[in-house]
Amino acid sequence: MGLYDGTTENGSVATLPLSKSAPAIETDEQTTDAAVNVTAALLDLVGRSKGKIDPAQLASIERRVSALESRPPTTITFAHSEWTSPKIENARPELIEIVRRVRAGFNNVWVSGPAGSGKTTLAKTLADALGLSFGFQSFNATSSTGDLIGTPTADGRWIESAFIHTFENGGVYLLDELDAASGEIVLAINAALANGHLSIPRHPDASRRIITRHKDCVVVAAGNTWGTGPDAQYVGRSQLDAATLDRFTGARFTIGYDDALEERILPDAKLLEMVRRMRKLCDENRIRRIVGTRSVVAAAKMHNAGFTPKEIYNALTEGWTSQDLAKMAGVLA
Repeated sequence: MGLYDGTTENGSVATLPLSKSAPAIETDEQTTDAAVNVTAALLDLVGRSKGKIDPAQLASIERRVSALESRPPTTITFAHSEWTSPKIENARPELIEIVRRVRAGFNNVWVSGPAGSGKTTLAKTLADALGLSFGFQSFNATSSTGDLIGTPTADGRWIESAFIHTFENGGVYLLDELDAASGEIVLAINAALANGHLSIPRHPDASRRIITRHKDCVVVAAGNTWGTGPDAQYVGRSQLDAATLDRFTGARFTIGYDDALEERILPDAKLLEMVRRMRKLCDENRIRRIVGTRSVVAAAKMHNAGFTPKEIYNALTEGWTSQDLAKMAGVLA
């Protein structure tokens, strides 16, 4: 464990006790300005208090400090000389720890979170941070192993998949909605992750029937569940066998909605609270509707175009049943 000096956006230097596998965290100018403003407000309050502090003003400053402390880093620089040293803008805070795990030797990563929470974007930024190529595919109950390892052609050739290319040459590959894949696909993935070899027994080229995994191949599996079977929200999810889940031991991450990102997308606090209230009620009442970050984006677009909150609410709930809508009581209050 050594020291790493990371230069921040505003020119100051943050010395962090990090291993070479950890990134430097840059503090953006907005966070710095916010800290200055909070400090100024606190000094002003103390200067004018004369021994008596207004509880309401103190509570206001407390809320601002809490918001500042919970603000995730928006810019991360990965600056070790062995890396490509990219600067990741608007990075999720989970990215730092995922990179550290990968650099520690965990090349199978599981990311679980609700639909629309940014799992695909997170996997893409992981590839950027590692300086690797990125590929992905989504699965459902009708997906076949051909989607994963390729298919034969009528003239006897084999069309190799993007997964094979990443597996053999390195890169980050996202297996999206793996908890919705068929057992056949899960078995193929399990074997590939278990021993570092991908089997393609029907390949016409005998030398291509066993593909060896590249040392820089990082497989990210993403799901709405932990692979333990369906729940009230995601009824079509499969229960994965323990052997498959075991391949991701030590590198499992829970991803929620990115509050800071949603606040940047939709600065109108009252409207954002409406969308988040809808999300909370869906969870509490087990309504099978998704109110994710895409709903925030849609609300922002309509708000910028002059739509009223009522119109935005109606657009976001189009197609919902009367029973669903009845459980949204008070959202527009």
